[in-house]
Amino acid sequence: MSIQLNIEEARIDLQFQLEPCVSRWQKTSESADDNQFTYEGDGYILIIEKYSTEGYVSVEFTLRRASGKPYVLHNYVLQSHSSGVDVDRIWMPWHLDDWVESIGMHRFVKHSGGPMITMSAKGIPLIAAINRKGITKHAIAFLDQRIETEIRHHAPTTHPSLTQPRGSVNFRLQRPIDGYSLGEVVEHNDGFLISSGSPYLETLKHLRSVFDSRTGREFRSSPDSAWEPLLAPWGGAERKLGMDGI
Repeated sequence: MSIQLNIEEARIDLQFQLEPCVSRWQKTSESADDNQFTYEGDGYILIIEKYSTEGYVSVEFTLRRASGKPYVLHNYVLQSHSSGVDVDRIWMPWHLDDWVESIGMHRFVKHSGGPMITMSAKGIPLIAAINRKGITKHAIAFLDQRIETEIRHHAPTTHPSLTQPRGSVNFRLQRPIDGYSLGEVVEHNDGFLISSGSPYLETLKHLRSVFDSRTGREFRSSPDSAWEPLLAPWGGAERKLGMDGI
């Protein structure tokens, strides 16, 4: 059973495959400002906190057992369902062939037919639907950059599928990848970012801002000297610029 949220005009499904398993989640509390929720199910406690700002929403969650005993987290899946109106491209960092491939694929990912797998040393667990002007219509990303993630997308533009209507965009992010589990977990913390309405490079800045905030990293802007003109005397044509040859 998944937990459903509505954020930035998108429906979000969050599902956990656990051992011991959860048969049903029930919302047990909600803050007055609708920014913190608590779910319980079969001895598990899931706390979800939502932070909204201009251009994006970040959601963080903490999963533990009420008894404090460890559990096995086989995987958790984040799915988003949004409108495909005005969407022109599906874009992922370090996956450049999708930058030039228009939407409408009946398969998930070009060539392999399987998911894109991001790695902590290379890819970023982010996927975005953008329009022809490079504005993000819908983007979603996990906040923890250390765990390998499978990313799938589907955006039918001509024929609807059995589970997805024409003109919609579905993103699916799963971690860890198939065949791996997170074992002996006492408490698991992660989160995700949802963004819309910003240029796609601004979306990456939003992700960095949230990541830095979570990890306590301070943003270091370039010093003024980095923007000043730099005199580089090497590499020029051999000629005399003055009487002294300088």
